[in-house]
Amino acid sequence: MRKTLALALATLTSASVAALVPTAANAADTNVTFTLTGGSLTLSAPSSAGLTAAGNLGVTGTSVSGTLGNSTVTDARGSLAHTVTVNMVTTDFSDGSGDTIAKSNATGSSGATTPTGVAVAVPTLTGQTIGASGGATILTLTGVVGSASTTYNPTVSVTIPANSIAGSYSGTVTQTAS
Repeated sequence: MRKTLALALATLTSASVAALVPTAANAADTNVTFTLTGGSLTLSAPSSAGLTAAGNLGVTGTSVSGTLGNSTVTDARGSLAHTVTVNMVTTDFSDGSGDTIAKSNATGSSGATTPTGVAVAVPTLTGQTIGASGGATILTLTGVVGSASTTYNPTVSVTIPANSIAGSYSGTVTQTAS
């Protein structure tokens, strides 16, 4: 009788445990999918900036320089391990009366950067000739994964030739990201 009772108890315990463990017949899988869309590559920069000389600016041959203000390049395209290049180029500087200071006298650099996201910012801290055909690279973001951005305050310097005519000069500095 003890064997029968022990066997009945063991059978009841096994049945109870089996009821707690789901079987394949009680499971259902659902395949879940979604699509991530990438954004765009953008660059924002101030619309104007003034350059200043270290002392009195005269026509005796000196230079002017200054920062353009915070610029930000953002890459939200959602790509894997690629590079973004920021290029800077300038026009000649003119006083509006036909007198010019050639763009070949201009240099630019990115200055320090503050990156966010997954990327390595490689700034230029010394002036690159931005008046040459096609300008110059002033900043790269390497190893961009997903989305990343960096903010920087670029500097532009213009060497003033000794034969320059007195006046108020302006030109256009353009930054592009690719």
